[in-house]
Order: sequence, then structure tokens, then C-alpha cells
Amino acid sequence: MDKKNLKFLCCSRIGCITDLCVQLKKEGHQVRYWIEDRDESEVGDGFVEKVARWQDSKDWADVI
Repeated sequence: MDKKNLKFLCCSRIGCITDLCVQLKKEGHQVRYWIEDRDESEVGDGFVEKVARWQDSKDWADVI
């Protein structure tokens, strides 16, 4: 596993880790972001890749 390019699956109940996701992406990692609360699901749109179901990306990720 290349520690310089990890795959992160970030999961949040209310969309409060967008800044972490953006920073990970800036550092060269691949990032997918899932937000549980549907009312908050637009947080971070356009900054990182979003997924509708985190379960579909769990095998893709190096870090969850």
C-alpha cells in the first residue's frame, strides 16, 4: 500500500468533516464522502466525491 496515495472513505452523520476530506484530497489521497443526514447531504458538493451508500465503497477504501 502506497502511504502517499491512500483511499479514504469518510463517513459523517451530519456533514461536519468536509474540511478533513478536502485536506486529504489536497495531500494527494483519493477521497469518497458519505453523509447520513439527508438534509445535510449537499455539504461539500463540488469539493470531494460523494457516495450515496458507504457500504458500496468499503472494499475500495484503505481507511474508513
